[in-house]
Amino acid sequence: MEIILIRHGESEANRINYPEYKMFTGQWECHVTSEGLKKAEVLKSLDELKDVEICFASDLIRTKETAQAIFPSKIIQLDKRLRER
Repeated sequence: MEIILIRHGESEANRINYPEYKMFTGQWECHVTSEGLKKAEVLKSLDELKDVEICFASDLIRTKETAQAIFPSKIIQLDKRLRER
């Protein structure tokens, strides 16, 4: 068994979180930006991800959107225990 970890794409919170704000956005619900989705789409074509059978993601919107962009036809198992703490 091989485990591959992928971080969610750029989120709306990431975009506004400039160093001077230092905002912690761990469990704040926000969408992935169009740029974040574009980068996730690039990952979809990687050979390393072709044999993935199941994807685990937190239940937050940004992780669901990223997982669906990378694995549109795969099972995505959502689990809130995978949220940042």
